[in-house]
Parts: sequence; structure tokens; C-alpha cells
Amino acid sequence: MAPDVLLATGMLAIAVAVLEIATVACYLRAVARGETRPSRTTWLIWAPLAWLTVASSIDAGAGATLVKLVASALGVTAIAALAWFRGTTGRTPSDLACLALAAAGVGLWSVLDDPVLGLALFLAADVAGAVPTLRDTWRDPRKEAAAPWLLGLAGSALNVALVDAAAWSAGGFAIWGVAVYLVAINACILALIARGRLPDRFRPPRGEPEPALPVVA
Repeated sequence: MAPDVLLATGMLAIAVAVLEIATVACYLRAVARGETRPSRTTWLIWAPLAWLTVASSIDAGAGATLVKLVASALGVTAIAALAWFRGTTGRTPSDLACLALAAAGVGLWSVLDDPVLGLALFLAADVAGAVPTLRDTWRDPRKEAAAPWLLGLAGSALNVALVDAAAWSAGGFAIWGVAVYLVAINACILALIARGRLPDRFRPPRGEPEPALPVVA
């Protein structure tokens, strides 16, 4: 790798790490101020999955993208610890179903030799963890502060740029799949939050219940 390319990659990796730290700090502050009420189920699923993502990405040969993943794992663990005391839900049937689906996905992932199928199952487990937050944010868009997710989206988008050009193929899904997924999940949650900031004329009329987000029952 040329020195100038190496320098640019290093600077981009630092920027991604800084954004990740800022995201976590912003989210923790929002929780402490009562601006965000995190779902216990989501973060308790995401914390171990974040560290498994780091381990699997190392096995897959990931390079600079590991900076984002390690910083994210540390941050998610901190948020999960705070969510245990300041979070909401965790015992509803859909929450328990999400926990079961996440555990099943990780179990299947751990015994498969196919890296592509294994990662697909792993990401499915992560989506199961996201469902409680997606559900709660759909019902009450002001349950989540926008700033942390906006920072998370920016960091995830920069992280995609760190994926080696040679990895952008079906065979490299184990490397770029997680990076693209993180952009998608941050964008989805941010879109639901933005929905709550729309003018009243773009929202369902008062007195008419909003449609419930489909959840695993």
C-alpha cells in the first residue's frame, strides 16, 4: 500500500474512532438526562454480539474496519450496563422472543463452516436485537434522541470507506457485510426518530391509532 494511501486510511480510521466515541458519549448523556429511554433487550443482545463481531471480523481478515468495531463493542457494553438500570421493557413476550431468536442465530452461526451464511445468520440475530428499539421508536419517536444515531450513521458511513477495495465481492461479504449493515440499522432508527419530528399534517390524525410495527410474537 502506497504511503499516501496508508496515511489517508489511518486518518480515516482515527476519524471513525472519534465519531464512535462521540456517539457513545452522546448516547450515555442522553440516557442520563432522560432524553433517551433505551431498550434493555436491544442493548443486552447487542453487547455480546458486538464482541463476537470483532472476533469474527478478525478471523475474516478485516483490517482498518476493526477500529470501528472495537470502539463500538466498548461503547455498546457501556450502554448495556446503563440500560440495565435506566432502560425500559425486557420482559414482554416479544422481547423474550427476540432474545430467543438472537440466541438461536448465534448458535447456528457458531456451528456453520460457511462464512457467508454464518454472517447472514449472525446479522439476523443482531436484527432481532434491534426489533425492540425499532418497535418502541415506531410507537414513540421521542423515546430516542436523534443526535447519537446521527453520529452513529456518520461513523458507519465512513467505516464503509475503510473496506478494502478487493473485499467488495460476494466472497468478501464477511468483511463488508457488517459495515453495510451498521449503516442500514442506524439509518432505519434515525428515520423513525425523524418521523416524530414531522409536521402534524404528515402524521396520522389525532384520535386515530398509528399502525403497530410488526414484531416477533
